[in-house]
Amino acid sequence: METDYLIIGAGTAGCVLADRLSADGASKVLLLEAGGSDRRLMVRIPAGFYHLLRTPAVGWGYETAPEPGLDGRRVPYPRGRIVGGCSSINGLWQSRGLPSDYGAWAEAAGDEWGYSAMLPYFQRSEAYRPGGTTRGTSGKIRVEPSEIHPLTRQFFAAGRRLQLPWIEDYNDTPGEGLAPVQQTRRGRLRHSAADAYLRGALRRGNLQLVSNALVTRIAFDGSRAIGAHVSIAGQEPVLIRARREVILAAGAINSPHLLHLSGIGPAEELRRVGITTVLDLPAVGENLHDHYNARVAGRLTRGSSLNQDSRFPRLVPHLFRYALRGRGILTYSAANGTGFVKSSPDEPEPDLQLVFTPASYSPEGGGKLDSFAAVSCGVWLMRPQSRGRLRTVSADPRAKPSFHLGFLQSDSDRRRMLVGMQWARRLLAEAFGDEIAEVRPGPEVQDEAALLRYMQQTGATVFHPVGSCRMGRDEAAVVDPRLQVNGIAGLRVVDASVIPTIPSSNTHAPVVALAEKAADLILGNPPAPPATAIRTTRELSRHDQ
Repeated sequence: METDYLIIGAGTAGCVLADRLSADGASKVLLLEAGGSDRRLMVRIPAGFYHLLRTPAVGWGYETAPEPGLDGRRVPYPRGRIVGGCSSINGLWQSRGLPSDYGAWAEAAGDEWGYSAMLPYFQRSEAYRPGGTTRGTSGKIRVEPSEIHPLTRQFFAAGRRLQLPWIEDYNDTPGEGLAPVQQTRRGRLRHSAADAYLRGALRRGNLQLVSNALVTRIAFDGSRAIGAHVSIAGQEPVLIRARREVILAAGAINSPHLLHLSGIGPAEELRRVGITTVLDLPAVGENLHDHYNARVAGRLTRGSSLNQDSRFPRLVPHLFRYALRGRGILTYSAANGTGFVKSSPDEPEPDLQLVFTPASYSPEGGGKLDSFAAVSCGVWLMRPQSRGRLRTVSADPRAKPSFHLGFLQSDSDRRRMLVGMQWARRLLAEAFGDEIAEVRPGPEVQDEAALLRYMQQTGATVFHPVGSCRMGRDEAAVVDPRLQVNGIAGLRVVDASVIPTIPSSNTHAPVVALAEKAADLILGNPPAPPATAIRTTRELSRHDQ
């Protein structure tokens, strides 16, 4: 079998690329996905996010190696193994981050990755009907504000009393303050990258999707990638050739793992597990990092929360409201309100993100909610300093890699997270007063050492891994600024793994924009023209100054 472009991974980036590269109607594009169909009820319903986190059929079943900064605790690590990838199972949150995030990208890979260059791709990709100076209104992915729960309104009112500014649209005017969440949602339904980009593109005769297709290794002719060996539905691997390019879009965990399996990575480590080295590239698997989240939860002494409303029989009227009007709690996702604060007045911009949920998560994990009425406020570091790495421990492509994110290894990360927890406590106390009793970490946990232990024992990922195949202009980078693997022709990586430093936001919107830009690079199109109004409304980034 032969194709022009072979895309490995039908996740967020892969869906974008499949659409854009097949748009000419002539170039043959083959998209491979290790998982199965996204035609599932829980994928379509936004609140199905809670269920999907603990559904083995749609994920890779990963957990981290013992995390040194968490006293050796392993952290469950959901990754989408389904058409649409993580955009089919994530919390639907749409956030670009701060403009200065892309100044850091520009420092690593050149001005073409700065905010002024990336903004047109954000605009191209989104359909945000309220509009805004920097927003797109006619793009592929529908973005809508979340419906606000009454308990969330109390949280927002508390923020105003604590002198936190109100942000109507954090993607248009990012900065310090509280804001309603924006979702990748089309009315009552999730709007994933598969919905936005892939579904319509599959009507073209030159694009083919093959699911349940596990790539076992990339094939080379000397130093050129010529295709991939693929096991379809558990059968013996077959070679699929790519006449133009092989594009790896498998994500920040699976892309470096597949490069390792294919012989690209730290040569000595690969030899130890029986993998023949094609290219000694030590940075593959390094620089892996993510946001780390810890929560404060409080039991409500009166009233109810989503904890009860999401269970029968109280769920019944909400089901009717969703069915008849497409509104209500089934359109909610990971959080209902957010905020951005500084860990110190000396910080030039927010470095902590707050996430309010009119519910609380059980210590069991996996998205399960407590049985009693409660609310919670989580906090994560927008730009963590801690770094981890990924290692491949077997030449067997079905063996899982070993990886850790380095959570809370940095003194600065621990210090700032402690400040964030105090913010979460202060906001909940201000919002609910004597109507709330803190249950986690609990009123007995007050000194910093005890609070740090609580964060280490209970915190979790917010599913934003990046950096493991970082882009850059230096020789040590895995990919160059055109996302081509250094030292290998015909092979690119296009997904969150190439991001050199994590955005201060969720990663879905940045990855979509990155893939939109990558499609232009691959096709030889000129860069998207810059928006004209942004310099008058918002400082672009530290790099642009």
